[in-house]
Amino acid sequence: MSVADRASTAGIGPLTTVIVLGGFMAGIDTSLVNVGLATIAEDLHATLVDAQWATSGYLLALAAALPASAWLQHRLGASRLWLIALVAFMVASLLCAVAPNLPLLIIARAVQGVSGGLLVPTGQSIVARAVSPDRMGRTMATAGLVIMAAPAIGPALGGLLIDTMSWRWLFAVNVPIGVAATLLALRVLPKDAANRTARLDLLGLALLSTGLPALLSGLTNLGSPGTQGTWGPILAVLGALLLVAFVGNATRRDRSSKRTPLLELSLFRRMSYTTAQVTLFFTGLSLFGGLILLPLYYETLRGLTVTHTGLLLLAYGLGALAALPVGGRITDRYGAGITCIIGLTIAMVATAPFVFLPQNTSLVTVELLQALRGIGVGLAGIPAMTAAIRAASDHLADATTTANIIQRVGGSLGSAIIVIVIARTPRQLTGFQAAHAILVAAAAIALVAAGSLAISERRRPRAAATSQASTTHP
Repeated sequence: MSVADRASTAGIGPLTTVIVLGGFMAGIDTSLVNVGLATIAEDLHATLVDAQWATSGYLLALAAALPASAWLQHRLGASRLWLIALVAFMVASLLCAVAPNLPLLIIARAVQGVSGGLLVPTGQSIVARAVSPDRMGRTMATAGLVIMAAPAIGPALGGLLIDTMSWRWLFAVNVPIGVAATLLALRVLPKDAANRTARLDLLGLALLSTGLPALLSGLTNLGSPGTQGTWGPILAVLGALLLVAFVGNATRRDRSSKRTPLLELSLFRRMSYTTAQVTLFFTGLSLFGGLILLPLYYETLRGLTVTHTGLLLLAYGLGALAALPVGGRITDRYGAGITCIIGLTIAMVATAPFVFLPQNTSLVTVELLQALRGIGVGLAGIPAMTAAIRAASDHLADATTTANIIQRVGGSLGSAIIVIVIARTPRQLTGFQAAHAILVAAAAIALVAAGSLAISERRRPRAAATSQASTTHP
């Protein structure tokens, strides 16, 4: 490694650390609050249904803000936007911690959601812009720690905070983390140019910022009892129609040199970009569907407490954490497609036994399989994101925003399917076995997409080399 390379690598470490700190707050926040909803409702003299808006409001605000990330990065600069979102999230966390009633808590949570929707894709853009292509896999794996591990670690940490302190610490814990991240960010965030003349596609923003929350909310409520279940399909269809309208608007703007779309959908003409996004969608379906299934498996089927469930989920989280740095190195050396194939294969092998295992299976066996599944998902999740970013290095803001949208839609669809299958299967064990079969099927589809990604990655260097040769020797 040259002196310049060592200097570059040394500079990436602090930058990645600050991005991880900011992303950790946004990534872990939802799972923390889910654990404490009942306690929050009781303390604020509200019903559990009303308290649920502390979570739903966060997720809807996040989905509404996410589409604006790419344009705001162009308009303000990625570093400035990330710092604004970080401070906003920290202040909103403090307001949540001291909220005297539920309405103010919900409002503060919505502010958290808006800032959280900007933190993750903007942070990924900053890291991708700063690192060299040959180290992107390792660096993105480090930056992706929060995406893979936070949902699994959150329940255990949330239960610990509630048992030993107060539900208000579910939010207050973000303040010292945010202060540390802000002080470090002021020192290490790179200076980037802002395009003050970047025009906002208002129609595209209106379509995507309403369609995406409607779709995610509809998918989340599919199969729910009562009014929520009735509105679920309606919202899902409405959201899908708005997204189709957004694609039509973006395509029309892409064909006009004077009209800039909210997101560069023309990137999907690149085979490696498209296959990476498809892989990311089905990997997200399997990943987030599994994160919904795991707590239900332990609590509903095995009859364990919330605290015990949170501790048992650590096996999955630790498996993912152990796999991430290995996956990053494999991605840099052999490509994202190969890494995804390895990870998805491991995930399928670890999930398939649950299609046949009886209800009284030893928890030791269950934990070993969950840890192995965590390893598989840890290997597969981030490389697909890395491949999409590599394929669109000239449009990083658009690539990271689109990748996060696609991953969330896939995750919401996976969660909805899992909940519906379990709720509507007469025999409880059969429902959980069918749900695990769906996760295996989703991983199998993602495996096919990963194979296409591996092929497109092998073709891309050859195409680049041919282009360079024709330029050098006309």
